[in-house]
Amino acid sequence: MFTASDEPSTSAAATEGLVAPGDQLGRSSELVAGEGCFVWGDYVHAGRAGIRQLDSSQQPLPVITVLGEGAAKMSIVPAVGDIVTCKIVRINPRQAQLEILCVGSTALREPVGGIIRREDVRDYERDQVAIYKSFRPGDVVLGRVLSSGSMVSSVLLAPSLQ
Repeated sequence: MFTASDEPSTSAAATEGLVAPGDQLGRSSELVAGEGCFVWGDYVHAGRAGIRQLDSSQQPLPVITVLGEGAAKMSIVPAVGDIVTCKIVRINPRQAQLEILCVGSTALREPVGGIIRREDVRDYERDQVAIYKSFRPGDVVLGRVLSSGSMVSSVLLAPSLQ
């Protein structure tokens, strides 16, 4: 059980570990229930699954909070040069539209849209590429991010040749 007498790390807000809903976090006389916590009887309990955090900079009592799933995962945005895993959604003669599912080995919470242009499919004979011969809707493609597109959440990709 976690109590206020446990020493936090050197930072003012110390991450202490994972908790499940209903877990006792400490006595209400020693802690203040923050976001994601509630007081029941003489104890502070976790109100959701997540990471418990003790903020000892608050006076006179430290505040304990439980950061939910969204705080535990960082939002990842594909950057130029990243290797991404994508799924082809639809094709037309000039490009293949896709959803980026993973950046490196990290799965995204929500897919990000992107395209593969006909010119970027291969390094030779770029003008003779037929998108429909290279990709089909539902294909999974490993590619490298070339640049950020001008449209909202659009990324231009080159299929990985390695």
